[in-house]
Amino acid sequence: MYQICALRRHLLSMIGCISLLLPLAACTTTSSGVSSQSRSVQTTNSTATVSTSSPRVIAIHTLAMGGFKPMLVIPGPLGLLMYPPGATGFAGLPSLAFYRYSDQRVETIATAPTEPNGQQGGIVDANYSGDWVSYVSDDSSQSNWALWAFNVTTGKRIQIDSQTNEGSHATWESQTSNAADLVWAFFSGSPTGVTSQLLDYTYASGQQRTLDTSTTALLKPMAMNGSAALIVEVNVTNSNVSTWIQPLAQGDAYKIADVAGVNAWMSSRYAVWDDPHTGTTALFDLTTHQFDAPFANCLRPAISESQPYMVCVQFASDSWLLVHVPDGAETPFDEGKASLGDGGAIYNGRAFFIGPTGDVQYFDLPSQ
Repeated sequence: MYQICALRRHLLSMIGCISLLLPLAACTTTSSGVSSQSRSVQTTNSTATVSTSSPRVIAIHTLAMGGFKPMLVIPGPLGLLMYPPGATGFAGLPSLAFYRYSDQRVETIATAPTEPNGQQGGIVDANYSGDWVSYVSDDSSQSNWALWAFNVTTGKRIQIDSQTNEGSHATWESQTSNAADLVWAFFSGSPTGVTSQLLDYTYASGQQRTLDTSTTALLKPMAMNGSAALIVEVNVTNSNVSTWIQPLAQGDAYKIADVAGVNAWMSSRYAVWDDPHTGTTALFDLTTHQFDAPFANCLRPAISESQPYMVCVQFASDSWLLVHVPDGAETPFDEGKASLGDGGAIYNGRAFFIGPTGDVQYFDLPSQ
């Protein structure tokens, strides 16, 4: 259910509860008739052809936000975290915006720091789950990062960690979260080597703890579900990559693949991640431990917790895809328009994305 949304990765990979009942006054609706397609799926054991037997119609709705056109949208129980226009490459975003379902209003919830010399810093990493938005601010030289959490219900803001706290050589890596926990990593270099640390902060208790420390690999948290985090390890000697599951409770991390991706998502049943080099997405079943790669010919996957579907982008056909899990049947929508939009995220059975006009659009996932 929870996805890592690191802005640095997003900017560099441009290739690649209760149902949310939004008021009718806040949206318009368009319908697009699309049919599912057969395709070959390469698995670790075999090649299978799958298809659906009947066409499916996806009714796409557009949220009216008074002309506000975000770069990216991350849905949650109370509203939408949005990256506003104005990204400046590695410097990040000037601010973060939040759209509340209750009053259909867009507000600014965080701003980038301004340095003593007047230079503007940026927000380089943000995520939203439960009541909390977690984000990272940095200065223009990327040498003074700080990790923050903002409660969208109470307005409380907490500094969780910072480069000042961890030392001048501490380099920010990435963060991800669920409704209860925030997991992040940084690494520190010295003449004797590199030390990478993976940490956890529990919102309810305010307690921080170390999940893992490595001197042989950089640890990169990518996504979370309610009980574990998806971690990429990059070997500091040979740059080999691997993907791991790190339980939040007691238990050691375990490796699930000798490959890794750029964008990732987890539900309680599956972990998915993409490979921009091949234009494909891999699927790992957390129950059976079956690894299916490539599972779908698309990028930027988001997988539903409650319905058997994944949403992703297929740049070859310039289409969004609704992919049935686990058989992989694909239903394209917004064909020929996907490159004009961006994003793609799921909360509680509703898929959100940026449409071809730059507006936030959504549709409800089928139940089966």
